Amino acid sequence: MATEGGETESPPVEATDIGSYMFLQKIVAQVENGTALTIVTEPEQEENAAWVSKIYNSLLLTLLFSLMALAGPGQYFYNEEAAFSGSFTVTDMGVALGAWLAVWSCGGVYSYFKSARIQLQMNDHLAREVETSGFEQHWMMQKGKDSLSIFLLWLVTFGSRMALALRTDLDPFGELKLALYALASACILSACYTQISMWRGISLAIVAYARSVLEGEMNCREARGKWREVISCMRQTSRMYQLTAASCGLTTVLVCFGALYDLSNRSGLAILDALPSLVIGLSLVGALYVAASATAHCTRLPSLVSMLDGDEELEHEYINLALFLSLSESGFFMWDTRVNLAVLQKFLYFTMAIVGTIGFQLKVFHFNAT
Repeated sequence: MATEGGETESPPVEATDIGSYMFLQKIVAQVENGTALTIVTEPEQEENAAWVSKIYNSLLLTLLFSLMALAGPGQYFYNEEAAFSGSFTVTDMGVALGAWLAVWSCGGVYSYFKSARIQLQMNDHLAREVETSGFEQHWMMQKGKDSLSIFLLWLVTFGSRMALALRTDLDPFGELKLALYALASACILSACYTQISMWRGISLAIVAYARSVLEGEMNCREARGKWREVISCMRQTSRMYQLTAASCGLTTVLVCFGALYDLSNRSGLAILDALPSLVIGLSLVGALYVAASATAHCTRLPSLVSMLDGDEELEHEYINLALFLSLSESGFFMWDTRVNLAVLQKFLYFTMAIVGTIGFQLKVFHFNAT
């Protein structure tokens, strides 16, 4: 509005808009003076966080590869004096290689941003599933117990490894390898914890689904739709973490065979150096067990639903629902192969059988004749 003096008058400002009006006036003044600050939007913050995460992931891969490069050659020039100078065992190399594969499987190098975005979306999807089922508090308690158990396991194993390495003075090179071993053991156990926490959440979602069906909280049509959502969550988790599960299983195998080499080439107290890594490798089977247990929960659902009774039409719907559940490919999959407790049992049986056979052939294991 123009005044008598030819000057323009600002339009009236409502009382509720005074704060925003003063803020805009301040921004305009800063722009005119050339002192305006850069406003960081939420997408820019997410992009910056993604780059920081990728740099951290690349740093972990570099450090773990450095551990294998530094400690690996020492295995081929082992002698009794090296046993007391902080040299690494083959079981330690198995843990380092497994940790490198686990970190790489969680993000990769070329497709890190895509993998990280999928993991975030999948975690949000699973969190919503558990929250709607009413088991969110129980899931958080389980995650707290698992994280505490994993931390105590890492503390005991690394403490033992450090105590064994410090029975003599270590040079700076040995201290560096010991620090990198602490990082490697923490990485592989963190991958184990990630696998366990995800599949515990899925198991709770399966239990909540079974409770809703058995208590009649949803009809058979709604139950089929709900089960499709649970299956999609299981499929996404299997596809995203199948490499992590494979790295855990491979680490167990490498550590078991590495223990044969260490036991056959070391003597005295030097044999104890292989025990901490052996404990870590065997404990990784727990992640596969939790994932395979989710498959076991899925296989029990059809029998539970088929036992529900009602009128003739309702029983027919229950039978169709049980058939739908049995035909749906649910559970933990690794490259389109369903992993249940029987598959895990066979994996452990053949691994232990082969290790034991080779151990007896090399006379690492033997029976004393009486």
